Amino acid sequence: MKEDCRLHALSARRALLLAGFDGQIQKDSELCMEFSVDKNWIFRFECEKYGAPAWRTSIVYREGSGWAVDGFSIPILMQVFSNLKGKEYGSLSIQSQIDFLSFERSDVFKNVDFYRDEYNRLNEADF
Repeated sequence: MKEDCRLHALSARRALLLAGFDGQIQKDSELCMEFSVDKNWIFRFECEKYGAPAWRTSIVYREGSGWAVDGFSIPILMQVFSNLKGKEYGSLSIQSQIDFLSFERSDVFKNVDFYRDEYNRLNEADF
């Protein structure tokens, strides 16, 4: 992984561990690091190949014998839960994203039906 993004990815891993998630490195490639959240979910940290450090964070669930391709963008999930629960989850910093995952752990990882429709609606919206 590019060194500038590696530092941010490892910071995310540390925050996952501190929040009580598994945090084991599952993948480490040029543009992506994946950390296990539990046996059925991973936290994916993807970097842009060119330009300033920029990244995308998502959670991805087990699909058959592998992992789903897209998963759920954490910033979009934060907005979805804000809409559904009327709560604010802070900035989109890595720490705030992991705090959100920790705080909403039971619904995020065990109750996908609760948010799937709203997630799809926001994810498909034209901006």
